[in-house]
Amino acid sequence: MDFAVGVDIGGGTTRVGLVRDDGHLRARFSFPTPRGGAPQELMTLVERGVDALREYVLPRPGAKLHNVVGVALPGIYDRDAGVVRRAVNLPLLEGFEFRSTLEERLRDPVYVETDVIAAAWAQWRALRSASSRTDRFVYVSMGTGIGAGVVLEGEIVRHTRGGAGHLGHLLVDSSPDAPACRCGARGCAEAAICAPFDAESANPEGRRAARVTALGRLLLQVSHLYAPELIALGGGIIDHDPALVADAGAALEGLRSTLVPPELRVVKGPLASGDAGVTGAALLAIRIAKRSG
Repeated sequence: MDFAVGVDIGGGTTRVGLVRDDGHLRARFSFPTPRGGAPQELMTLVERGVDALREYVLPRPGAKLHNVVGVALPGIYDRDAGVVRRAVNLPLLEGFEFRSTLEERLRDPVYVETDVIAAAWAQWRALRSASSRTDRFVYVSMGTGIGAGVVLEGEIVRHTRGGAGHLGHLLVDSSPDAPACRCGARGCAEAAICAPFDAESANPEGRRAARVTALGRLLLQVSHLYAPELIALGGGIIDHDPALVADAGAALEGLRSTLVPPELRVVKGPLASGDAGVTGAALLAIRIAKRSG
């Protein structure tokens, strides 16, 4: 049995988990992320968590613990420099040399990935294990914002900013009263889909219908970009309203583009949102360890 430790650092909660190479989350715990992402305090808490899980697995007969630790980070991470460039909810991490500092603390190599790409990798692996063998996969996570990860032919798709995941700023509403987005544009998927509402809001049925329409349009553009065989949806919005998955799939079918791959399916991500990031971080660390021999 091969294991690795994964760490998922969120704006409010950090999770540390022990993950088997088949994707099984064997043990995990969480703690509040230091306010603003205070680097040294965060490093100390992560170090304690990693050490605790190492002590948990090492006495077990037949267990192999890889020395690479996988970390999932929010925001924009400069993989070449090992520096956090942008972290809206954890501004104290911006400019911090995260990878080298944590490697010094842990005395082992650290593999860092953006949180949504780590989650996408875990969701893809889970779906493949469940016989949904797909070579073209997109994961869309929706909460306070929209992030996405893309896996094509078994490899993560990247661009110059680290990952093909800025899909929340594709335009889905061109009407004059399209909602304003925090990026400065109007009609972005993030603004149309992620605006909060509940049963007490004015016209909740109409607002949900608008959300479904916007999500269907987003999935249409995603299918045009990547020709996926499978799109998985997750995040807090889907956790709260899982029926959105089927409704969004129906909305996509209603758009009737001949460019949508006929085999495309829209499904709910099989892993819980709170587990996907830490699982993916560990699985990617195992992958790096095996490739390096």
